[in-house]
Amino acid sequence: MTFKKALLFIIIILAIDQISKVYIKTNFRLQESVEIFSWFRILFVENDGMAWGAKLSDFFTFMSDKTAKVILTVFRIIAVTGIGIW
Repeated sequence: MTFKKALLFIIIILAIDQISKVYIKTNFRLQESVEIFSWFRILFVENDGMAWGAKLSDFFTFMSDKTAKVILTVFRIIAVTGIGIW
């Protein structure tokens, strides 16, 4: 696979991921699900933390949840920008 094809594939997957997240967030109620196939179901849940529900404030107890979310959001923006520039 050439670099351009790989990049296009990644962009398409990311676009599908983000579009589906926005659609589900704006059109589903919490815990609502839809069966796509007998073995595949989409379920709307919210995760307050990072992976497995961990929160940055769990590791840095002096930090509030709101401050931790702002820090993680800024980190994500910087990381995505850096990857995009690279």
